[in-house]
Amino acid sequence: MRTLVGDTIKKGIIYGILGALTFSLITPIGKLALVDLDASIILSLRFIIAIILLLLIGYIKKEKIILSRKDIIPLTILGSIFTLDTYTYWLALEQLDIVSFLSIFWTFPLFILLIDILYGKVEQIYRSLFIILVGFIGVILTLI
Repeated sequence: MRTLVGDTIKKGIIYGILGALTFSLITPIGKLALVDLDASIILSLRFIIAIILLLLIGYIKKEKIILSRKDIIPLTILGSIFTLDTYTYWLALEQLDIVSFLSIFWTFPLFILLIDILYGKVEQIYRSLFIILVGFIGVILTLI
């Protein structure tokens, strides 16, 4: 007998694997694209394609996009952060080799841990700060 939670977890695992696979393709394919295109052009094309695909998916699923006024400010902030994130991603990829870039890029869990410390969501603060320090030292050692 199937349960809703079981099916949800299975779908989540499948989506997670597909997401990881497609995300892993961005960097090497992007590095090839950066030979001929500027980071801002790639980012613009990426967003245009995303808009078209997401609208198509929404149309097929018969979903309506309805925003309340209270959603506009948080979504604008989130969109701005996402744009800055992806733009600096492409700028860094333009300047570095893939291994150096990914070594730096994958420090984001350390930043998430630091944010959790700042918001008081971590009980073992000194241990977490030590983990962050060791993580950054490890990245620096890989870049030397």
